[in-house]
Amino acid sequence: MIRISGIFFLLTGLLAGAALPGPARAADTRFETDFTITLRGLTVARAGFTGTVDGDRFEIDGKLASAGLARIFSRTDATAHTSGRISSGTVRPDSFLMDYAQDGRSSKTAIAFRNGDAVSTDVEPKPKAPSKKIIPITAEDLKSVADPVAATLLARGTADEICGRTLRIYEGGTRIDVQLSPKATGFVYGAGNRAVTCASRFIPVAGMERGNKTYDFMRDKADMEFVYAPAGPDGLYMLYALSARTEIGTVRLRAWRRKVE
Repeated sequence: MIRISGIFFLLTGLLAGAALPGPARAADTRFETDFTITLRGLTVARAGFTGTVDGDRFEIDGKLASAGLARIFSRTDATAHTSGRISSGTVRPDSFLMDYAQDGRSSKTAIAFRNGDAVSTDVEPKPKAPSKKIIPITAEDLKSVADPVAATLLARGTADEICGRTLRIYEGGTRIDVQLSPKATGFVYGAGNRAVTCASRFIPVAGMERGNKTYDFMRDKADMEFVYAPAGPDGLYMLYALSARTEIGTVRLRAWRRKVE
């Protein structure tokens, strides 16, 4: 089973819990959003993030926390920071930092990017040597990638550009692709009249066990959907909602509070 933060980071790129303060400076767009994440209709995590987009530069901070019954059985907390550049159809992070804790066990991940490629990854504590069952991540796999926060949270362009992308996501241990395709443009309650809805296909690439039932299920049956809402000038959009089928039920993420300036 993918841990709850793994599902969240891999599929949404958002961070849950209370929003963190962004840097106090002028920017084209400043945003704050709170989310709920549900599984089979039950709240399992809460999300919030703050960030800025200034020209083609972005910066995002946030937290993740399990909630409800999920927190009773497994306490999960995470924070992350990502920054980089965004243009039509392309998000290129410079760095990604994540602190993760679950049931008293903690880890830290730091990824550096250059020209769209992941050039270094530092994980603490050091992971064990992967077994032969793990699909190795190659140098080719790390080209033209983005961390899960930057890859999924922001988009800039027309509806066709937003839904015509393949998100090449790398979070330090696994590589997945999320292949988007146009589904609808128009009114979505809470997201407005110009919302963009993308159908999505989950494609495991590397870093997971061969024949892993969870990843195989999501590859074949995830039936993912992304909804983006207008968020600023120059065709800037922000993730508003996401859903994906998993072995244990459908995970849904939805914004319940949004503030964009």
